[in-house]
Amino acid sequence: MSGYKYKPSSYHSPQRVWDEIAGEYLDRWVYQHDFSVTLPDNRIITVEAGFEYDKGSIPGFLQNYLPRDDAHSVIAFLIHDWLYTKGTIEGKPITKKEADQIFYDLLRHAGMRYTKAKAIYLAVRLGGRGVF
Repeated sequence: MSGYKYKPSSYHSPQRVWDEIAGEYLDRWVYQHDFSVTLPDNRIITVEAGFEYDKGSIPGFLQNYLPRDDAHSVIAFLIHDWLYTKGTIEGKPITKKEADQIFYDLLRHAGMRYTKAKAIYLAVRLGGRGVF
């Protein structure tokens, strides 16, 4: 868990996607800035401006337990969705398990308690979908 480096102050709230045709907001968000995290092995994950994601696929009945804007999870959700979309770090393929482990480590790095982070990690391991 230690060894992850990023500047929380460089994280900016994403903008919700507006559907012009339907005249309503979608459950999608656009991150409008580049954001980087350095891993303990010094690889760097850089989310590029314009990345569209869902902030975490949390079932409705669990959103009180883990809101998608929780201070412990916003960066982890961003990085995890990026990894699921790209499937690589620095151009080299990664596994779903590695993406999920980085997600868990970022939750813990941000101060989320062990039991909550572990429960979320297990849910992602069982149900997470993406390029993997």
